[in-house]
Amino acid sequence: MKVLILVNSDWGAYRFRRQLVEALLARGDSVTLSCPDGPYAAKFEALGVKVMRQPVDRRGLDPVADAMLFFSYRSLMRREKPDAVFCYTVKPNIYGVLAARSLRIPCAATITGLGTALGKPGPLRALLIFLYRHAFRRVDTVFFQNIADRDFFQKHDIPCDKPRLAAGSGVDVEEFAIQPMPEQGGTVFLFAGRILREKGIVEFLKAARMVKERHPETCLLVAGPLEDVSLRPLVRQAHREGVITFCGFVDDMRACYAQAHCTVLPSYYPEGMSNVLLESAASGRAVISTARPGCGEAVQDGVSGFLVHERDAADLASAMERFLVLPPEEKAAMGLAARRRMELLFDRRTVTAMYLDALDSLTKRGLHGL
Repeated sequence: MKVLILVNSDWGAYRFRRQLVEALLARGDSVTLSCPDGPYAAKFEALGVKVMRQPVDRRGLDPVADAMLFFSYRSLMRREKPDAVFCYTVKPNIYGVLAARSLRIPCAATITGLGTALGKPGPLRALLIFLYRHAFRRVDTVFFQNIADRDFFQKHDIPCDKPRLAAGSGVDVEEFAIQPMPEQGGTVFLFAGRILREKGIVEFLKAARMVKERHPETCLLVAGPLEDVSLRPLVRQAHREGVITFCGFVDDMRACYAQAHCTVLPSYYPEGMSNVLLESAASGRAVISTARPGCGEAVQDGVSGFLVHERDAADLASAMERFLVLPPEEKAAMGLAARRRMELLFDRRTVTAMYLDALDSLTKRGLHGL
């Protein structure tokens, strides 16, 4: 069977889809991956994947560029003749699905979160809803990573007759194995994620100052790419003053999780499912986050971490202090509870099995005609 996968990032594909690709190859399927060029494209080729380096402007609004992306996908499908297509993220979902349907190729789309564009009312949301309605008119399967996103699509009359709910991208519980708690020094909190306002970085920095003033032995780490350049002065100032240690982009987060006692992500971003929270919890770390869809599912409040109000630095600081004053054995117990939750509900092997099952269903329907 020939499977084509369309993504907008080679790094994201390798970090979150590699196990699916490996499972496809292991059962004898051939895999073609369309992604922008980058160092991880070569890693896929080393696995035996045929990689087509296709630029995707993730945030661009140029209709000519988007039309070219559609025709590029359609040309690729005509050449490769896949039995099924998997699409991830907004532009592959829209233009990949349109291209597949124009050639009567079975396809499945995955909504990895609404993102800022769909999460905020306005002309851009209206345009995307229009495009999704057109693209998904005859889509075979749509994967959602949380119930709220599925409900959003249904509320806005975006067709998704065969929705499936996956536990996000899942987490590789073997790669992110449980790690022993740090024993030296004060409590270490880790903020991990893209540095965007909606991820709660401003609230974290305010809470960090409150906690640091009352508990100067506390260490606060910030790891992630600084995507919102307007936040650079704020982050740099906090780093210079010793409130936080800014680590920047970290390719392998396991070392960061190992340094921390607790991971903090006070996000109000329209997440699909926060991979940071899943990875951290799998590593045996308590997590503090909001009840926002895509975050709250990863936390059992008071057992594996704490849930806080959105955009509320004081509430966040209070939750951090609640964790900080726990005895070491209770901090470890929270981490173990977080790990068990990941094993039970978010194991990536379960997510991979769902996609393999969907692929078999797609190709069966394809054999009987669309």
